[in-house]
Amino acid sequence: PLFRSFSSTKSCLAVHKACWTVPFARNPRFVGRDYQLERLEEMLSAEQQPSKVAVIGLGGVGKTQIALELAYRIRDRYSECSIFWIPATNIESLQQAYLEIGRQLQIPGLEQAQADVKKLVQGHLSQESAGRWLLIFDNADDIDMWINNAGTKDGPPGLIDCLPQSNQGSLVFTTRSRKVAVKLTQQNVIEVSEMDEELATQVLNKSLIEQDILENRHDTVNLLKQLTFLPLAIIQAAAYINENRITLSDYLSLLDDQEENVIDLLSEDFEVDGRYRDGKNPIAITWLISFEQIRQRDPLAAEYLAFMSCVDPRDIPQSLLPPAQSRKKEMDAIGTLSAYSFVSRRPANKSLDVHRLVHLATRNWLRTEESLA
Repeated sequence: PLFRSFSSTKSCLAVHKACWTVPFARNPRFVGRDYQLERLEEMLSAEQQPSKVAVIGLGGVGKTQIALELAYRIRDRYSECSIFWIPATNIESLQQAYLEIGRQLQIPGLEQAQADVKKLVQGHLSQESAGRWLLIFDNADDIDMWINNAGTKDGPPGLIDCLPQSNQGSLVFTTRSRKVAVKLTQQNVIEVSEMDEELATQVLNKSLIEQDILENRHDTVNLLKQLTFLPLAIIQAAAYINENRITLSDYLSLLDDQEENVIDLLSEDFEVDGRYRDGKNPIAITWLISFEQIRQRDPLAAEYLAFMSCVDPRDIPQSLLPPAQSRKKEMDAIGTLSAYSFVSRRPANKSLDVHRLVHLATRNWLRTEESLA
């Protein structure tokens, strides 16, 4: 196991200089998520620990922040453990991160023209002599990057074939897609949901310059409900409030405005630590990548999402959805939307709920695609 019996292995680990490629500072505003962090540490330190664990949840729910806090906790507790961070948003950022890991590990042959950096890093970390390590893949959302496309022999190997294996190492993935999580880690999945009222209030409090505006409890709770207790939406709202020196009531009035204006508000970019510089912060834009992935991989799921964005987001009967070619295709499509946490099922009456902000962002997506009348 990754974090067990360090005292017994110190002598052999002494020759290793622990590597660290985490690109973000520790988040001083991080609150809560104790259950998920405890589960992660428990799973990674058990006697028969899984070597791969996925953290899943809706975009903006705080998966990256949980992985970041885990990295710092492990570094504080086990100085001998190397910790590597790989942004898996696209193949370019992933390749660059692998190259940096290879350089820190001083792997020979890394700079050669024909070098397969991912395979070199895989081979090095799979050796017992590499010591203890934790590898974090953040934003592993695109299944086509991980699984060889359609299983063709001629195509390039999926990234899943380039993962190191060692009883001294573990891999953590953050992903918006349950399907990706299950492909990569089987049943070793930790789900992150929206925060409760108390934790969400703490996030808002830590993000505001003038905390006294939280004295109006009614406005505070109302705002958090409007933002569906989603951490990124709360931080974005706080940034806007700070910049414009407005009250919670003022921001609530903006959220009650015309739909297009609300989207403008939720599309406001803002600076926040622990996010990628080339990434898009706004909550309304955060999901656009997921919408496009769904449209490419499962057109019926995209059709269902478009349909549901044009009706009330609560308690949508499945029988109301456009007919599919087969019952299986219908189940697959609903499963895709559920896997991204865009919809939730009501088992009692076979109806669906669409996440409120997803419903709004989908309508905006359709409007930009000129598909919404």
